[in-house]
Amino acid sequence: MLKQADPDYRTAHFGKWDMRFDDVSPEAMGYDMSDGDTGNETGGGKGSGGPAAHRDPKQIFGITQRTCEFMEQQQRSGNPFFVQVSHYAVHLDIYYREQTLAKVEKLKSGQKHSMPAFAAMTLDVDEGIGILMKKIHSLGIEDSTYIFFLSDNGGRNTLPEESVRNLPRNFPLRDGKGSVYEGGIRVPFIINGPGVQGGVVSHVPVTGLDIFPTMAALVGNKFELPEALDGGDLTSIMMNRGKGIVSRGQPFLFFHQAVARSPETALIMGDYKLVKTWNKNQLELFNISTDLEEAKDLSLRNPGKVEKMQHLMVNFLANIDAETRKTGTKSEVYENAKPKF
Repeated sequence: MLKQADPDYRTAHFGKWDMRFDDVSPEAMGYDMSDGDTGNETGGGKGSGGPAAHRDPKQIFGITQRTCEFMEQQQRSGNPFFVQVSHYAVHLDIYYREQTLAKVEKLKSGQKHSMPAFAAMTLDVDEGIGILMKKIHSLGIEDSTYIFFLSDNGGRNTLPEESVRNLPRNFPLRDGKGSVYEGGIRVPFIINGPGVQGGVVSHVPVTGLDIFPTMAALVGNKFELPEALDGGDLTSIMMNRGKGIVSRGQPFLFFHQAVARSPETALIMGDYKLVKTWNKNQLELFNISTDLEEAKDLSLRNPGKVEKMQHLMVNFLANIDAETRKTGTKSEVYENAKPKF
C-alpha cells in the first residue's frame, strides 16, 4: 500500500515477528529490511528461571540502534519510510541493565506493584523509545513523521507474585493477558505527529486494526481498501483533539481468544460489552462506561440487548470461519461458530 502511494517508500521491521501460524517472512509481507523470521521468541533468556542483568536486555538497544541506522539511511537518500519496532520486552523472562535496576530499587513500592526487576526492564524499554524520539528530532523529520505506540495485550495478572494491599495486578481492570476482559485488551495507544495536539486523552474506542487504514489516509492512498478490512481511519480523531467517531465496516469492536487457550469472545458496541466464554456457554453483559471493573453483570436485566449482541457476535465468527470450542481429545479437533439467524 505504501509503495503504491509512493514507489520511493522504504520499509523495515525490527524485533519480534510472531507469524508462526502463517509461516510467512517479513520480506514476503513487503518489508525491505528486517531481523528475519524471529518467531515467538523473547529476545534471549526464555526459561532462564529468574530475572537477570544483561548488557543489552531483550535486545532493546540493538533493535533501537538498527532502527536509528535505518532512519538515518532513508533520510540521507531522501526516501519516505515506514518502520515497525516490535520489542521483545516486556515479555518474560525478565532482563534489565544493572544500572537501571539500581535506579528503580531506590523507589518506593506502588499500591499494586513491588517488583524492581520488572520496573527496570520497563524503564529500559522507555529509554529505547526515548532514543528513537531524539533521533527523529535530530534528523529534522518531526514535522513529517507519525508515531504510533501501543501494546499487543494487557499486563500479566500473575506478576509480581505478591501484590501490595491485595489488589489485582491490573486494577481497576479485570483479569489480564490472554483474557478478553478489559485487563487483557485495554492497552495504551499513543499517537504523535503533525496536527496531533499533545496532552490530549481520547475516549473514542480504537484498536490496532485501525492503524492500516489510518496510514493509508495519511499517505494519500488512492486505491480502494478491501471491504473485509476490520479497522477504520483515525485521522479525524487525531486532528480533532481526540473527539469524533471512527467509521468501520462493522458497528462494533471485536476480540476473539483462540481455542488453544480458554476460548472467549468479546463484542463492544457503544457503552456495552458482551463477553462469551464458550466452554461454559456463559454470557455476561457490562456497561464499561460506568463499570470499568466489569463487576456488574447486566445480562439478566437486558435480555434483548444480549440477544442482539450475541447475534452479531456469532454471525461475525461464522462469517470468518472462527474456531470456538474444542470438541475432541486431540488439540486439532475444534468446533466452528455456526450462523445465528
